[in-house]
Amino acid sequence: MIAVFDVNETLLDLSALDEAFETALGDAGFRTVWFSELLHQALVTTASNTYVDLRTLAEAALSVVARRADVDLDSAGRETVLEGITRLPAHPDVEGALETLRDAGIRCGALSNGPPDTLKAQLRYAALDVHLDPIVSADAVRALKPDPAPYRHVAETLGVPPSSIWMVAAHPWDTSGAIRAGCRAALVQRPGVVVSATDETPDIVADDLEEVAARLVHNAT
Repeated sequence: MIAVFDVNETLLDLSALDEAFETALGDAGFRTVWFSELLHQALVTTASNTYVDLRTLAEAALSVVARRADVDLDSAGRETVLEGITRLPAHPDVEGALETLRDAGIRCGALSNGPPDTLKAQLRYAALDVHLDPIVSADAVRALKPDPAPYRHVAETLGVPPSSIWMVAAHPWDTSGAIRAGCRAALVQRPGVVVSATDETPDIVADDLEEVAARLVHNAT
């Protein structure tokens, strides 16, 4: 068994961007609007078999939100948000979960839609890079999750079949993509996360990562 973690919202707390959105757009509430727009654009590119890197999509989503809000977004405000993405803290349950898995001898990696430089900077800032190997960006296959290619690529990188991979994510579209690519999946239900009737049913659904880790250990024994 190998646990592979999504990064944004699963491991890292995006609410740390609220101050940047307050500075750039005048309202911290635009952070959740922006992230929804970012996911929308990412899923559209995936569905249309097109690749655009996530930083470009993040900037485009920011411009869309600013126009909708009739806010004149200057370059300084734009960089405040985009650079803030690389300085996100880990959620409080992350360290304990990773320690539980490490103590049980379960290898942990990361698979993110973020480009390699952003991904490495994020995990280094949050002091998680030392716990995760490999750290894989979907950029390597020029296809964003939930396309099957990134999940299959991380399995190939590890030299194991997809069925040996447990994808751990806070997004039902991510766990659904992993399952359809032949992996198993664990969903951490961050606030507001709900599995719909059209999503694949994750093998594990839990309210925090520590519970996910405990149940992964149980499955491994």
